[in-house]
Amino acid sequence: MQQLPIGIQNFPEIRERGYAYADKTDMVWHLAHRPKYHFLSRPRRFGKSLLLSTLECYFRGREDLFRGLKLEALQRESGEEWVEHPVVKLSMAGCDGREADEIALLLEEQFDDLDEAYDVDTSKYKRPNIRFARMLKVLHRKYKRRVVVLVDEYDVPLLQTLSPEKRELHEVYREILRSVYMNLKDNDEYIHFGMLTGVSQFSQLTLFSGLNNIRNISLDDGWSTVCGFTEEDIVALFPDHLEALAGQLGCSRDEALERLRNLYDGYCFTPHGQHIYNPFGLMQALDSKYLDCYWMKTGTPSVLQHLLSQQVLDARKLEEGVVVKRHEISTQPVTDGTPIAMLYQTGYLTIKKAIDDSTFLVAFPNREIRTTLAWMMGSKLLGWKEGVRFKLMERLRGFLDAGDIKGFMGAVDPILAGVPYMDAEEGNPIRESNFRNAMYVVLTMLEEPVQVERPSAMGRSDCEVEAAGAIYIFEMKLKRPKGQGSNTPLSALQQIKRKRYGRRLEGVEKPVICVGAVFDGHGGVEFEEMGYEEVMALEVGEE
Repeated sequence: MQQLPIGIQNFPEIRERGYAYADKTDMVWHLAHRPKYHFLSRPRRFGKSLLLSTLECYFRGREDLFRGLKLEALQRESGEEWVEHPVVKLSMAGCDGREADEIALLLEEQFDDLDEAYDVDTSKYKRPNIRFARMLKVLHRKYKRRVVVLVDEYDVPLLQTLSPEKRELHEVYREILRSVYMNLKDNDEYIHFGMLTGVSQFSQLTLFSGLNNIRNISLDDGWSTVCGFTEEDIVALFPDHLEALAGQLGCSRDEALERLRNLYDGYCFTPHGQHIYNPFGLMQALDSKYLDCYWMKTGTPSVLQHLLSQQVLDARKLEEGVVVKRHEISTQPVTDGTPIAMLYQTGYLTIKKAIDDSTFLVAFPNREIRTTLAWMMGSKLLGWKEGVRFKLMERLRGFLDAGDIKGFMGAVDPILAGVPYMDAEEGNPIRESNFRNAMYVVLTMLEEPVQVERPSAMGRSDCEVEAAGAIYIFEMKLKRPKGQGSNTPLSALQQIKRKRYGRRLEGVEKPVICVGAVFDGHGGVEFEEMGYEEVMALEVGEE
């Protein structure tokens, strides 16, 4: 069974130690032969660093590392000689966003390493932008070849300082980075090829406006699979690991693949590209033979924390999908923009459908993202700790398994009453948003047996839950302000009929129970439950 390259982003190490490798070197070869500057946005831990490491090896003439790979054949067919270029490879991944001089210290260490590797001395230049410029000129003069520039995670300092309390440091970082990256324009004559990777394309950074010939390939279909694993990759590369996982889970190979797909697949970064699995989560699951939210446990999701602190997320709308324009997700207003671009570029939303060439439907990619967002919202809105969450979910599942809807509603109601702004004036938009998010948290955290926002031909139910003895369809409402009509449990049940929720469940062996509930936000709830056939017999008018 071939060893898995968990967390390894170094191409020489993967090749020399015989780790499993999905051969994407044909794309690397074609990328290296395109004009001149490129930018690729992908979420963290999706293989951007490995891509740059592979490009570095190609430009350094490491022919030995590509034997038997697609790139070797393309190079041979082209008739080109292997040519070695000096390579300046920088990374901003180590910036924690704490001190103003952090970027300078980070780059100083990397420039020192480059001095040693190429036997040059640029140490007398203390400002990082000046030293970078000098490095390009010195290497070009010494090796009589233009320099290749690769910058990994160029935007980490900006992402680490998104919160309001770090706004001043964010602006300091932005100016430092602008001065460093403008070297790509000012020293163009010394550069053979340049590529930057990161999460976001910050529209205010002038890097992209200063470099008129930079190509943002993030949304180009031809590069949709350049990072990450396709399902074809998984089946071809990891048959033994899939069988071992299936054995551990006590299911068939196809069922194990379906469970991997549900948890880690679903990413699509271009309008008509292939779906991609999260490579980090997938590798961890195949190695440990245990399914978990590995990607979200690798670091603090600062972008989500920032957005949650601004109270700008409506999780149920994101679950259903949001229509966006191409330009909205390909540029990132630094601190004051809408959250959709941030969520898309950082991997919490993905393209589900291309409506046309410039309009996309974006939504959550998979269950890992849904569950993690629900947990974070639970912590933010409800103050949940891990132990409290677990006990509460066990209690709610117990009520449903016992068919005790009264007990279930009685447990949910005090949760909602404790949500911030629930004592605000009826009709307050934050009150409405927090109610929807709190319901999303509760229903999503029931986990495996739940389908939140289950689609039908005419709309979506709030939740479908398969319990031990029945399947429940919930439609839950917040009491409307006076003068805006009334929500009643009966009207919620009538909506289930009108929208034909649960039609796919007709003929299932378990009884299907519909529950309509109206919460007042102050500790009171009215609800009514009916069998599915009884609900379908209700008289309803037009909405």
